[in-house]
Amino acid sequence: MKPRDMPVLDADQGPGFWQLAWGQSLADHVAQRARDWLLEDLGHESDWTSISLIAPDARSELAVVARKAGVVAGLPAAAVVAGVADPALGFRAVVADGANVVAGETVATLSGGTRSVLAAERTILNL
Repeated sequence: MKPRDMPVLDADQGPGFWQLAWGQSLADHVAQRARDWLLEDLGHESDWTSISLIAPDARSELAVVARKAGVVAGLPAAAVVAGVADPALGFRAVVADGANVVAGETVATLSGGTRSVLAAERTILNL
């Protein structure tokens, strides 16, 4: 089924494939899904390991690093997930979406409260 209210780029990839153009409607859709993903990850509770081991005022910066050579995809969605997890988190793409990267290359950084960084990181890495 074709996604509703989302701009579709002209891409003839066969039935059931649509290349979506990033825009507000897709960002809104990703934000709703991010809420679902974070709820699935944490349930209706907190990350008790982080609460037990990490001071509430601890701050961290995390680097998202390519494990293998490849093409980066999903950075706009990752930024949305970070904002949903905690609006105070800083997300910075180091390379452009669609860029070729080598193993070990930093793709993006996530910074802010350590507890929030860890909560967002799990979901972002699943994108």
